[in-house]
Amino acid sequence: MELYQLEYLVTLSENKTILKTAEKLNVSQPSITKAIKKLEDEFGFLLFDRVKNRLVLNEYGEEAVKHAKKVLSEVQQLKQDTQALYTSNTTLSIGTIAPAPLWGILSLIKLPVVKKLYDNTETLLLDFRSHLYSMIILDYPVNNQHLISRKICDEQLYIAVNETHPLSHKESVTFEEINGYNFLQLKNVGYWYDITNTKLNLSNFLIQENPETYHILCQSTDLPVFRTNLTIPYFKKRENKVYIPVSDKEATLSFYGIYNKKNAKYYDNLFKKIDEIDWGKAYHYTRIESN
Repeated sequence: MELYQLEYLVTLSENKTILKTAEKLNVSQPSITKAIKKLEDEFGFLLFDRVKNRLVLNEYGEEAVKHAKKVLSEVQQLKQDTQALYTSNTTLSIGTIAPAPLWGILSLIKLPVVKKLYDNTETLLLDFRSHLYSMIILDYPVNNQHLISRKICDEQLYIAVNETHPLSHKESVTFEEINGYNFLQLKNVGYWYDITNTKLNLSNFLIQENPETYHILCQSTDLPVFRTNLTIPYFKKRENKVYIPVSDKEATLSFYGIYNKKNAKYYDNLFKKIDEIDWGKAYHYTRIESN
């Protein structure tokens, strides 16, 4: 019994005729007929009742089709999982819940990297377990005997305002103090997008999807914008603003790189250079696919 026979069987059960099945599979009609006959010979009984120009599954055929679908599904899953494992072992692929820590990591890597920004930690972990990534970045370490968790950085949220803004004299602010102010905000900034929209429920946000448009508006608007200690080194050379840290505990996160021990040789060497990250230059690595 061959896999192609099972595929022919399932497709024929769905299309009813040899002609439609051949067209669907892009094979000849005699090939379909021969494969089904061979399959029935192996079983020792008919799987279809011949009704005029149609083939109708009998009870034995229905049972065979049910199991054939399971087998074909398992084979497809086998291919996908094996390919994903191979990719994770031969290429660098990183998933993250926040962009800035990934920018820093990318600034240390000379190889091409497949990368993606997630807004859901559970989905990121599921994809990591499915071997889609050789490393992921979370805001907490993972306790697992097969994994290594290494700290990348701490990131603290700031607001950036013009010198004439009412808040410009403040040494620090809380979410409560700035709740109600309107902000210009870049979309797809991971955790910070969620926390600011949750904590600042009385504020309005002018959301920009295009980074170029966002940067132009930053220069021409009086609206406060968000920065972090990791992005300020880049922006302070390009804008004349006052940077004020947000003091709430939710406004500071520690980020960790999590990778399998089998990838330790490469990533351990990478993390030895973690203090060499130039965050002023790392911000250039801004284009990350998001889910």
